[in-house]
Formats: sequence, structure tokens, C-alpha cells
Amino acid sequence: MSDLEMEKESLRYLAEFQQDLEEVEQLVLKLSGEESHRDVFAKINRIVHSLKGTAGGYGFNLLSIACHKIEDLLASKDYGGSEKLIDEIFDITDTMIKICKAYREKNSKEISFYKHKLGASNLDKGPSELVLIPNEKIAA
Repeated sequence: MSDLEMEKESLRYLAEFQQDLEEVEQLVLKLSGEESHRDVFAKINRIVHSLKGTAGGYGFNLLSIACHKIEDLLASKDYGGSEKLIDEIFDITDTMIKICKAYREKNSKEISFYKHKLGASNLDKGPSELVLIPNEKIAA
């Protein structure tokens, strides 16, 4: 595959990634509804887990790490749909949208900012080896 074809494929993937993020956000909104929280969390986790793997496969490691953060949140919380949990997930998905934009624009300054924000300055390590810094501890 030529460099131009790879770039087109990467841009296509980023657009699909954002569509999947919109689905995650719609599911998060259901947490305040009547649907079983456990079922909603399971759906979110399936989508995010798939996004984590494909993002890493395309070389979008920051997106993979951000997905890992959502997985960790879901694994560490009760399935009560608390407002704090919902806010944390939305904060991460908003960050992922900004990361997609930085990748599309090849904005190395923004990418470096999000590496720091996610505690991922050393991307040679896998996501599970990184210490992820909570977003509220980093000045925006």
C-alpha cells in the first residue's frame, strides 16, 4: 500500500472511530435512563475494547490508551451510573475527539500535549504498563 493510500485509510479510520465514539456517548446518556446499567456498561465496554485494539493496530496509540482508561473506569466502578462516572467517561471521549483532530492535522504539539495529559509520554510501553494520570489532575 502506498503512503497516500495509507493516509487515506488512516483518515477513514479516524472518521469511523469518531462515529463509534458517538455511539459510546449515546450509550452513556442511557445510564440515567431505565435500561439496565450493567447491560449498558457491557455494550460500552465491547465497543471501547474493539476501538482500543484497532486504534493500536493503526498506530494511534493515544486513542488506544484513552480507550484503556475507559475500560479501567468501567472495571473499577459499580454499575450505578453515577454522575461522576458519566462525567469522567465524557471527559475521556471529548479528549479522544481532540486527539483524532490532532492526528488528522498531524499537529505534533497537540499530540504531545495529549501524551502528557494521558500520562503516556513513553509510548514504547503497552497501555497496561503506563500509569494513567486522571484528567482532573492535569491543567488543561
